[in-house]
Amino acid sequence: MFQINAEDILLIYCVLILALLAGLWLYNELKRAKPKSDLSMERLCRCKNCSHIYLISRYETMSRCPQCNDLNHVTDRTRI
Repeated sequence: MFQINAEDILLIYCVLILALLAGLWLYNELKRAKPKSDLSMERLCRCKNCSHIYLISRYETMSRCPQCNDLNHVTDRTRI
């Protein structure tokens, strides 16, 4: 059978604790790296030239389409 002494048990315990901490750190980093957008402060806009739909700030009156670089005048009545 296997013979495990106290040093091996302590080593396994430390490695498992470090692996758990590294996993928690990685999870936190990946969770934090996601871009969060507050949709209450943004709205959808459709380009009049290429019909590309993109997000803009609620307070913008002019925006540039990220796809075709056309300048769009944003109105409250513009429907998607």
